[in-house]
Amino acid sequence: MTLSLILSALVLTAPAWADHGRACREDARKLCPKDSGPRRLHCLEAHKKDLSPACQENLARMRAEGEEFKKDCREDSAKLCSGKEGHELMECLEDSVPRLSTVCAERVRKLQAGRRVTKERIPAACREDAEKLCAQASAAADGVLACIKADPAKLGEGCRKALAQPEPAK
Repeated sequence: MTLSLILSALVLTAPAWADHGRACREDARKLCPKDSGPRRLHCLEAHKKDLSPACQENLARMRAEGEEFKKDCREDSAKLCSGKEGHELMECLEDSVPRLSTVCAERVRKLQAGRRVTKERIPAACREDAEKLCAQASAAADGVLACIKADPAKLGEGCRKALAQPEPAK
C-alpha cells in the first residue's frame, strides 16, 4: 500500500486530521496554497523540513496512524485487492468488509462512518467548495461546515443557497 492510501485514509476520518488542520494551516497556506485534500498532505510531506514543529509532529502522528492502518489491512489487501492502489484499493476494502479480518474491517468501518457523517451533514451543492476551500478543516462534518460557513463570499451560488435553507428535521 502506498503513502497515498495512508494519507487518503487519514484525510477521511483520523482524529489527527483535526489537529493537523489547526497545526498546519499556516504552513499549508504558505507552502501549498494551490493544493487541497490528499495533494496538500503530499505537498506538506515534500516540504517537511520547512514546517513548523507542531505541524511536523502532527504529520508524524498521522504517518504512524497510517502505518497502523497499513499493518492491520496488509494481508487483506494482498488477498482480496491484489494490484490495487490508492482510491481503488480503498473501494475494494470497503466492498470486502464482510470478508476482512476483524481488525481491518473495524478500520475500514471507521473510515466509512466518518465519510457518511460528513456527506450527510454537508449539502451536496457545497461538496466541491468544501473540498477546494476546507481541505485543512477538521474531517468531522462540524469542522467542514464551520469552514464553509466562515466565508460565504468564497462559496458558489448553489452552496450559498443550500446553506440558507433550514436543516431538515431528523
